[in-house]
Amino acid sequence: MNASHTPAPWAFERAVEANGSVTFDIFNSASEACNGVGGCVAYIQTYNAQQAAVQEANARLIAASPKLLAQLQSAINALDALTDKVDGTGFSSSDEFNHALDEISLGRAAIAQAVQP
Repeated sequence: MNASHTPAPWAFERAVEANGSVTFDIFNSASEACNGVGGCVAYIQTYNAQQAAVQEANARLIAASPKLLAQLQSAINALDALTDKVDGTGFSSSDEFNHALDEISLGRAAIAQAVQP
């Protein structure tokens, strides 16, 4: 699947602004931070110091998204190959095998949600 998002890898920077707000720039790490030119993925700003830790966790998750998506796609492909080899064996009728098939379907649904507009 091809996603049309800002190319990876992504990174984030935390800054405390003069007005006391805390900001997080999420950007393509091959470009400069969100400075009005290409590469900016997201900009998060909070004036609530207690929320800064939550927003930083959000920024970390957003910045990791391309890598998480690629790894999930790779894992789904590996599981598909494994289930193809196991299919037709006695194991293919087991609860574990059926659970693996369900997880593959859920993984595909998560990928579709991430890459389809």
